[in-house]
Amino acid sequence: MPNVLDITPVRALAKRAARKLKDAKIAARFERLAVEDIITNPSNFRAATNTDIQFAPDWARSAFARGDEISVYVPNRSLSARIHAVARRLADTCKVAATNAATRPAQLPRIAAAREFLAKIDRVNFQVAARKAQAFSRLLSSWEDDRDAEPVCGEQTIPATKGRVWLRVTSVARLRMVGREFSNCLARTMRASAYGGMLAQSVAQFWVLREADGTGLVVAMASLTKPYQFMEVKGMRNAPVNRAHVDLARLAHAIGVPPASPPPPPPPPPLDGGAAGAARVVRQPCGCMACNPRLAYLARSSLRRRAAAP
Repeated sequence: MPNVLDITPVRALAKRAARKLKDAKIAARFERLAVEDIITNPSNFRAATNTDIQFAPDWARSAFARGDEISVYVPNRSLSARIHAVARRLADTCKVAATNAATRPAQLPRIAAAREFLAKIDRVNFQVAARKAQAFSRLLSSWEDDRDAEPVCGEQTIPATKGRVWLRVTSVARLRMVGREFSNCLARTMRASAYGGMLAQSVAQFWVLREADGTGLVVAMASLTKPYQFMEVKGMRNAPVNRAHVDLARLAHAIGVPPASPPPPPPPPPLDGGAAGAARVVRQPCGCMACNPRLAYLARSSLRRRAAAP
């Protein structure tokens, strides 16, 4: 074990990662294992310089004077990511161990193995803990994938124009498939994350506009709670979509979303036809919310009041 000039950053990294574990005993053991793993790897340290020793405590200056090697911890992102990854996988292992075997009778041997591993975690080193935790984390992911495939709503189809059709997304797994198709963040969504959670909890509904040949064109997300509105409407790679498009209007009518407000009318022509009248027209303020922050504020306030109303 090296003579580390200041081990505080190492302990801080292990403690931050251990916060992912709710079981105090498991968290404490993981923290000790992580510290041991970090300080036994020479690549995580460099030799102390004269400048380091100049501001070091007495024990370090005395050891340096005797010719002992003093090491300084070198933080790096890959080490931090590894420690946090093992902590997340160990937290997944705890979830596997806490699973009611009656709900997954076919997985009883694996659930029992997870419980035995956690009960004997004081006897393993960091490498063994990391390897076993990874296996149980993958098991939990396969369970969650099965659950994500369960429909949270029924299949629905809404005709659009030119042979296109709106299809409702019925599960979190399908929502991830849509995300991969459209190259956006839906590809990584889970039940515990924002979009997947809103779908699973019936807070939002998702629709995909497709061509007759199945090609995806638009993904629309609409609220299922008051106020009913489109929360996001995106094309491929999050390209913007015209909210006044006729196909979006058809979807809005079918699911009860109020249509988009029409654009403000053009200003009236100058009465006298001269330059003075034209100047008055130009100076007329625009009535849209983009140009009038006060109107936008009032609109948002109205939406919040409607959402808070019983």
